[in-house]
Amino acid sequence: RPSGIIDTLRCGTQSDWGVCNFDITGAVKNAFSGSVSLPSYVCSAVSNSAEISGKIAIIDRGDCDFSAKVYNAQQAGAIAAIVVNRQSAGDTIINMAAGTSANLVTIPAFFVTYADGQKIRQYIDSGNVIRMNKTSLGNCLRKDGSLENAFVAHEYAHGLSIRLTGTGVNCLNNKEQGGEGWSDFIALALTVKPSDNKNTARGVGNYVVSEPINGKGIRMYPYSYDMSINPLTYGSLMDMDGTPILDSEGEFIGYVPNSVEVHDMGEVWAVTLWDMYWNFIEAYGFNPDFYNGNSGNNKAIKLVIEGLKLQKCSPGFLDARNAILKADSIMNGYANKCLIWQSFARRGMGWSAIQGSSDHAKDQTEAFDMPPSCNSNPIPNFTLSDTSICLGELIQLTNTTTGNIDSLRWKMIGGSPVSSNETTSLSVNYPSAGEYFITLYIYKNSYIDSITKKVKVYNIPVITTNISSSTICPGSSVTLSASGASTYNWSNGANNAQISVSPTVNTVYKVVGKSNGCISDSVAVSIFLKTKPTVSINASSLSICVGETDTLTASGATSYIWRDGSTSNSIVVNPTVTSSYKVIGILNGCSSDSVEIQITVKPKPIVSISPTNTTICAGQSVTLTASGASSYVWSTGQSGNTIVVNPSVNSTYKVLGITNNCSSDSATAIVNITTTNPTVSITKSPNVSTICEGDSVTLTASGANNYTWSTGANTAVIKVKPTVNTNYIVTGSLTGCSSLSGQANTSINVNPKPTIGEITRGGWDTIYV
Repeated sequence: RPSGIIDTLRCGTQSDWGVCNFDITGAVKNAFSGSVSLPSYVCSAVSNSAEISGKIAIIDRGDCDFSAKVYNAQQAGAIAAIVVNRQSAGDTIINMAAGTSANLVTIPAFFVTYADGQKIRQYIDSGNVIRMNKTSLGNCLRKDGSLENAFVAHEYAHGLSIRLTGTGVNCLNNKEQGGEGWSDFIALALTVKPSDNKNTARGVGNYVVSEPINGKGIRMYPYSYDMSINPLTYGSLMDMDGTPILDSEGEFIGYVPNSVEVHDMGEVWAVTLWDMYWNFIEAYGFNPDFYNGNSGNNKAIKLVIEGLKLQKCSPGFLDARNAILKADSIMNGYANKCLIWQSFARRGMGWSAIQGSSDHAKDQTEAFDMPPSCNSNPIPNFTLSDTSICLGELIQLTNTTTGNIDSLRWKMIGGSPVSSNETTSLSVNYPSAGEYFITLYIYKNSYIDSITKKVKVYNIPVITTNISSSTICPGSSVTLSASGASTYNWSNGANNAQISVSPTVNTVYKVVGKSNGCISDSVAVSIFLKTKPTVSINASSLSICVGETDTLTASGATSYIWRDGSTSNSIVVNPTVTSSYKVIGILNGCSSDSVEIQITVKPKPIVSISPTNTTICAGQSVTLTASGASSYVWSTGQSGNTIVVNPSVNSTYKVLGITNNCSSDSATAIVNITTTNPTVSITKSPNVSTICEGDSVTLTASGANNYTWSTGANTAVIKVKPTVNTNYIVTGSLTGCSSLSGQANTSINVNPKPTIGEITRGGWDTIYV
């Protein structure tokens, strides 16, 4: 607000100092100080406190801390401050850092670009007000990052990657490196839950920024095996911004050449390791015991840590990939080589990928192919439609073995069937809840290999429900609760055991429960609604002038609550700007929807008269011209923007301007009648009283309109060249005032030219005068 700039300005805020939540409205005024620096920097006490008090202070950036500027404005009585960036900074927006006075600041402040600052300054002394509003997503809680497990694990993991890579602690300073990625991966792997799956969206920093667990947190994308959720690949580095370069005041001035911002770059490395992590879980299962487990998650973490130990100093992404492959060869005899290649290939770090220089983050060539060795001997593998099923469900097994085989055999102990030779896929059923193992054997000539995976079968939960009230008013809420399962899914999309709903029609809510992935039968709960009143608002006028009142009347209910707290059906309003008014009606204990009406407030025209103060002679006339409105009414009874007056005495004239049926305040012009002789004076150029014979002097008369000189000239300026001492007299009069005149005189003395005697020659080299 005002409407010319509402929602068009980009703002920076106070960085962990000052006011968190605020909604301030007030007039704006430039603040100045008596500082030796530019006064508009306000680096010392405000010198125009009377103008600033009760207003929003506008301050220019420069020379001192942001908090010092805002504090100086606060001490002068400002209710808020707007700091305007330098013109040379262009569109740069920053969050203002705290300074030495930060803990003393109790008023809000915004930071805007130079261009936006000029937009705001146009409203100084305009009668308009500016609204500054900020709502904290975290409810003004400055959350402690150490309470977020992922943050703690992330930072500790830097100690691992820095100390295990190469020799010393300076081997991860190259421009293509996964430092932030290793830390994010370790944070994700150490905070995973047994209920997570590879497609679960996992953010980092969600608690600190007050986002849900499946939000992106402080990263570009949440982490997920699902590339529709996280699409990053090796080639994504080409499109990322470089490492920013900042000047001494934190101003952005460019990017480090051939670089990518380390956190953005780390996301590509982390999501690739995250894919590998889940591929290992699919192959070897999951074990929440991080210390003693030997399942897929444990194996993946060990390979990443061993890869850190084996990689060279300043490793690029492909160097680090190769170190993980080497770790698998040492620890597992290449047992997981193709599984590792599969993970890296799907993110563009495949067999044909080219790294380029590890000190150049944007010279890589991505590829998605597998090495030839992963396409020779068959590798047994199969997918499960799920790693856990519910009692009575079928689990689908699909053969995904790579390479050619002669035959295969499935073995499903405890299932039905118990075994099979199906080459593509088959379905298995289990008669009771429990844990079962499925093994696929493959045969080629004398080569035999197998892979075993685990499936769990769970009982289906039985749900019961409870309701606080089955009959409510429209807009009211009712609490529904369910029990008997671990999680719940209501027909309205809610997923808590207890929900609050506000139906607008008679509604049947259904809920299903879920435990261990098993879904219960649906249970229904019915809610019936009373009749809701329909309320309307009538206004005396939808458009008024500033200073006028308007009567708003609500109908359709028995009682009312207006937004300002009024409870009568009719209220009188006096808005100063275009405003909206809302009311809720109540009938039989039920509230209507909020009804809104907008009252347009037309501004008063601002009228002026030219000239505003003039002097004429008796009998003369003067033209008065009004501007600033569409039509005018003069105190003389005349209408039009121009009138001609010829008063006989000093007179005051007033005019009212009218635009869009709104009258201005009265503008005034004063016409004075002079009866005083003009004061005439003479100036000389050059300003001397004595000249040499033959020189000239320019005489200029002033103080009147018409002049008559003793020389007979009748112009204001004359040029004289006296040969003897002369007194010059000028008589001046005012046009139209022939009876009023004034006189001035000035004298000029003339020195005659000297007479030179006869020149005679006294010798060859002497001349006598």
